[in-house]
Amino acid sequence: MYDFILQIFVMSSLAIMIYMVARNIPRVSEVNISSGRKNRVSELFERIPWHKFDAFVNSMSEKSLRKLKLFLLKADNSVNRQLKKFKSSGEKEISKPDIFSQSSSDSIEQSQKIDTIEHKE
Repeated sequence: MYDFILQIFVMSSLAIMIYMVARNIPRVSEVNISSGRKNRVSELFERIPWHKFDAFVNSMSEKSLRKLKLFLLKADNSVNRQLKKFKSSGEKEISKPDIFSQSSSDSIEQSQKIDTIEHKE
């Protein structure tokens, strides 16, 4: 299932890249070709206001990218908060023994025992 989602993501990314490249290719100037009969499909494409469509796509992509950025920043902040909670709760539950304080107190106790034994003799 994850492979399928990954493939969908990669293919959609590729389609977006192809669209962006095609949008930025210099446009060919229109040359009037005198032909007796025009194709209906070409007439249909000539009627479409491509400049309006391009402006619409630009504005929508800008808005969606800004919203995506905002969403990612919010997600990043929530992840950081959760990490801080885990870190603070982990420090409270686990109390690490201090090796140096134990060894120094043990050595002091041992030296006191040795001193008392030597004084008794």
